Amino acid sequence: MYDALARCEYRKKAIKELRDLKIESPKSRKWRSWGEFLDSLGKEDLSSSARMLDALDGCRWKLKIGVCRRQLVEWKLLENSESEELKEIYGELSEYVHRSIPDRTDVGIRVAHEVQYDWVDFEVVSDAFLEFQKNAERALRTPILALARYNVERNQKELL
Repeated sequence: MYDALARCEYRKKAIKELRDLKIESPKSRKWRSWGEFLDSLGKEDLSSSARMLDALDGCRWKLKIGVCRRQLVEWKLLENSESEELKEIYGELSEYVHRSIPDRTDVGIRVAHEVQYDWVDFEVVSDAFLEFQKNAERALRTPILALARYNVERNQKELL
């Protein structure tokens, strides 16, 4: 997302849903939404996504996965079917992160942050962990595919 947004041609095609997302920024900043921020970048390409992210330094924002999926489809970096598959896989991963089963760990957030509760002993459940890992690997394939398409398109334009 950020690599594409560093390029003016992609910023021009930012969907309304992305443009409307809020950015909590210090009072010295002039923009309150992604749309205002993207417009402030002007009509030139940035040399990298790092420059764009540097401009956001000190701000709080969250690009929602659903908005990102729809934006990638709009940019033709993902097919609709790939976007829907990612939505399904992301939903399955979320189930692991948000559930609590007594005497067993959540596969996600509680293990990552080593949260312990006195009333429950956590242990890794191998089958659940392997299922989570399989779904995480499936989820990564789609953004990697989008990145590959973006790089191919960018390289083709640079050769012309």
